[in-house]
Amino acid sequence: MLPSRTGSNPALPLSAIRRWAFVALVALVAMVLPSTALAASYLHLDGTLDGPILFEGSGLTHPYSGIGLGPDTTLTGAYLRDAFLELANLQRADLSGADLRNVWLQSADLSDADFTSANIRHAIFESANLQGANFADQDFFNVNLHFADLRGADLSNAYLLGLVGGTPYYDSTTNFTGAWINDKYGAFDPVAAGWISLNIIPEPGTALLLGLGLAALSRRHRE
Repeated sequence: MLPSRTGSNPALPLSAIRRWAFVALVALVAMVLPSTALAASYLHLDGTLDGPILFEGSGLTHPYSGIGLGPDTTLTGAYLRDAFLELANLQRADLSGADLRNVWLQSADLSDADFTSANIRHAIFESANLQGANFADQDFFNVNLHFADLRGADLSNAYLLGLVGGTPYYDSTTNFTGAWINDKYGAFDPVAAGWISLNIIPEPGTALLLGLGLAALSRRHRE
């Protein structure tokens, strides 16, 4: 006769316990790895790494899982919508085609960055360094540019500039060729829009002295 199976089960052998413990550990690592992959960081203007990248205003980790953000990085098509990147150092970064809607880039350095075909609607560039940045053909719907520095930036054929928030800086090197107030109608005039010109204009007294000096030099040259 077969022995009865009633009663308490015998204890598992030690090898089986170890095997199950190993399986549980592997499962735990598998669950943890995806979350750590999301913890990308960005280079801060003071040279430190700031991470993980968070959602603006919530403190939750952002799903961006690409390379770390910093100067000269290629971020073509990157999904950074709603990311909090205040004081980020993204000089010369390639952000072409990136989703930057509602991104928080206050006081960031984005000089010479390329925004070709990027979506920057509702983006916050307040007090950001945007010198030499490429915004050609860009949609500026509700973009916050308050005190942003746009000297040397390319805004050719950009549109909806009349819906920009704040008063950015510009100068004679800022390219407004073909820029529009609205959706590609109404030529944009930064002076009429109240933007702040940083063109160097000599004071009347300085201009008069300069003129007199040039006249004196011209007279001496003739003599």
